[in-house]
Amino acid sequence: MSRVREFVIVTVGAVLVLLGVLAAPCKAGGQGQLIAEAERKDGWFPLFNGVDLTGWKATGGHPEAFYVKDGVIECDGSGGGWLKTDKQFENFILRIEYKLSKGANSGIAIRALPQGNPAFSGMEIQLLDDHGKPPTAHMTGAIYDSVAPTQNTSKPAGEWNEMEITCNNRQVKVALNGTEIVSANLDDYTTSINNQTPLRERATCGFIELQDHTGHHLWFRNIRIRDLDAPMPGEVRLFNGRDLSGWTAFLPEGGTMDEVWRVEDGIFIPIDTSPPRLERGGSGNPQIRPSCQPGRPHI
Repeated sequence: MSRVREFVIVTVGAVLVLLGVLAAPCKAGGQGQLIAEAERKDGWFPLFNGVDLTGWKATGGHPEAFYVKDGVIECDGSGGGWLKTDKQFENFILRIEYKLSKGANSGIAIRALPQGNPAFSGMEIQLLDDHGKPPTAHMTGAIYDSVAPTQNTSKPAGEWNEMEITCNNRQVKVALNGTEIVSANLDDYTTSINNQTPLRERATCGFIELQDHTGHHLWFRNIRIRDLDAPMPGEVRLFNGRDLSGWTAFLPEGGTMDEVWRVEDGIFIPIDTSPPRLERGGSGNPQIRPSCQPGRPHI
């Protein structure tokens, strides 16, 4: 039995007729100038607008520890909390530039849940003033406490670093200053460390958060993301991953759609081995794949 997750033109034991769905151009809004044209065309958008903390929320500690100055998110180290995105993300590539003061300790939480310690409900990618030191599971680029980087490519305190974090289903990769230093399959990490949930069992979707570890100055800029689950610019999702909205089944002998087609775990499945054909309507708004946070579509 064939199963279909996404549609461009697909045949599943029957003919699927896709009618008149036209792609709309991608619009970056007022933040478009923060993304290079080549990146925009590849589906990137900014998480930080360079002006204020719109799209972010400080939690724990002192919210005023995070602020924007000269187009950069600064943290004065007085808070001991986190700065998190308004939206949640599941599969993505995150690019961020950061700078640490001497002796600084910070981190980037990914897939963090609304409750609990972001470093362990999701994962924390360690940021540390550790230039020239041997890599461990507590050094820059590590999945904190669990996966050590293969090498330390961090720059000295006071210099800007460029980090890229990729989360794609069970694969997590970290590149620092142009060198890949972590490539992990989360399913390989089944053991609890320091009584924390094993990586295999951590959240698969959540917030991105920046850590104020208290006592040291931090800077972040050029924060952008490519949502691997969202349509690329110029593309439209024909299947919303939840139900058969926008599709019509031709049932010559009567009956209803849910008797011959169903959606299960985001997959389009024919119940009958020879189901009637489906047609995608050409009017109305295109469907957007739901984000991992109910009720909030991807940008």
